[in-house]
Amino acid sequence: MRATACTKCRQVKARCNAADQAPAGCSRCQSLGIACVYDPSFKRTSKAKLMQKMASEIRELRQALRSSSRPVAAADTAQIATDEESLSPPPTADLTVTGPAPAPTTPATTSAPEDDAPNQRSPRHPPSTWTVPQIPSPCRNSTELLGIPPQSPQTTSPGQASVVSVATNRSIGTVSLTASQVAEIFKRYFARYHQHLPFKMTDLSADAIYASSPLLFWVVCTITSPSLQPTLAPIVKSLVEEVVHTPKHSVQTVQALLLLCIWPFRVSFLSDDFSYFYSTMATQIGLQLGLHRSMGTHTYRHSWDVQPMPDQEVRLTTWMACFVVDRIQATMRGVPPSLLADPQLVGAFDDPDLDRSLTSLCRILHTFTQGSLEMSYHGPAPSGLQEPTTRLNLMRLYTERLTALNRLVEGTCTDALKIVYLYCRVQVQAYVLQDDVTATLGTEEMLEMIRLLEEDVCDLVDLCNSINLAIGPGHARVAMTYAGFVLARILQTPYSGRREVLEEKLKRAIQALGASAPSQDDVVNKVCLMFQGLPYMSDLKRSPPLLTRMAAWVSYDSRRIFWENWAQMRPDQDLRGGGQFELSPAPTAAAV
Repeated sequence: MRATACTKCRQVKARCNAADQAPAGCSRCQSLGIACVYDPSFKRTSKAKLMQKMASEIRELRQALRSSSRPVAAADTAQIATDEESLSPPPTADLTVTGPAPAPTTPATTSAPEDDAPNQRSPRHPPSTWTVPQIPSPCRNSTELLGIPPQSPQTTSPGQASVVSVATNRSIGTVSLTASQVAEIFKRYFARYHQHLPFKMTDLSADAIYASSPLLFWVVCTITSPSLQPTLAPIVKSLVEEVVHTPKHSVQTVQALLLLCIWPFRVSFLSDDFSYFYSTMATQIGLQLGLHRSMGTHTYRHSWDVQPMPDQEVRLTTWMACFVVDRIQATMRGVPPSLLADPQLVGAFDDPDLDRSLTSLCRILHTFTQGSLEMSYHGPAPSGLQEPTTRLNLMRLYTERLTALNRLVEGTCTDALKIVYLYCRVQVQAYVLQDDVTATLGTEEMLEMIRLLEEDVCDLVDLCNSINLAIGPGHARVAMTYAGFVLARILQTPYSGRREVLEEKLKRAIQALGASAPSQDDVVNKVCLMFQGLPYMSDLKRSPPLLTRMAAWVSYDSRRIFWENWAQMRPDQDLRGGGQFELSPAPTAAAV
């Protein structure tokens, strides 16, 4: 029989409708955004050969990088401008760490490839194994000492670069940094990290920052050096404890706490993440400093405060950063925000003299939070939800309002802003997956709303997959995790018309999250295990749905579904005492 399918459909052994869709191509290629090619001479490549070829190419690239790398002296801090997607960071200066060193990491091995036989598994049948896919991390190689990401061609301004290049040798605990290393760290912070929370800083030089706030100095060193985090984390935590018990605070203290919220320490369990506590501390210290009234000059000053008053823009942008972090933390945990959006703060969102990325972040999060509170907090139900019809109308209203804010994203064109924007859109539209909302919709209307949700969640996965999640802000990993839960919930319903596309996106999310985990015990790996089983599980309804978590209900309720199924497969395991949201022990193939 003569082949009539395109090369993509023949490769994945799927039905092709290219003949019906000509000349636009088959629906699968259109969904994936690739050209639909018909080649009678095409021969399918087995998965085993593809995996072997990929592993071979990775080994060759690593070998080429090792052979071309050269040691760099401590005094040599020459910059090597590379793209963010580079396989390895530029060579850095030597780092001296005394005392016990962290255990070396080894490249993850590729799991055994599948055979070449067609996959006859039912869409509702779970996978045969429960393993976290491991791909070689793009930021780990023999020349990486500080664990700092490659520098972008868009560096700091000449004035800023000349200021931060001046530094002094610094040490704390068992960590010692030379002056050149300190200067390199701060250059990279302003080039790569500061854009995610662009508040204005009083000082740009490393020495001035250290003099005004050692906490801010070491926080910058910690977040820009992932390999040093195991050593610096307990030291930074002790510095934070000192902040709690001292009456003297500064704007730099607030900024340091905010950075710890955007780049939280990696943990094994969600209960070990204290970024919500740091966010509350930053907000309260900011209130005591009068940051919410940035026009004031003396109202909140103390007699012992001899430091110069930061200018109005420093105070205002720091308070706006508090607003952003507070909204992100509340969104992640499904609770109402603790920082009020007063008219003075909201008016600053339109200030053309402030950083546009920061004002756009504030406006997007403000609009989303308004919708989330109206839909799932101010309602008459005990859970805070509005009635299904009202909730559906509000969902459409705030989806339109977020669409109107798309001009902010297009005008700024930063991945950090686009991730937050899509994350908010997906959360608003995810209310359509709630059972009572689904019951109020007709089939055609439900299919259309699911289609719109699928488009946004796929765009969010692609965008998060395009950045290095290992060194990116924490809310980027949270956004990818939320997208994975939404994909799993859609696959559990009969309304998806693009199951293969969604399954492929979920696999990409698992791979990206798995590659960002610094250890097998990281909480991200445990979420990946859930993603492998959730699409094939049904809601046993042994307990009421978790609908009190506002827009984060998808994450929490999906974990409920997972654990109810897990308890049925392993009735001997006791999940009481907080174990419901902690994957321990990990599921095995036999359990599925």
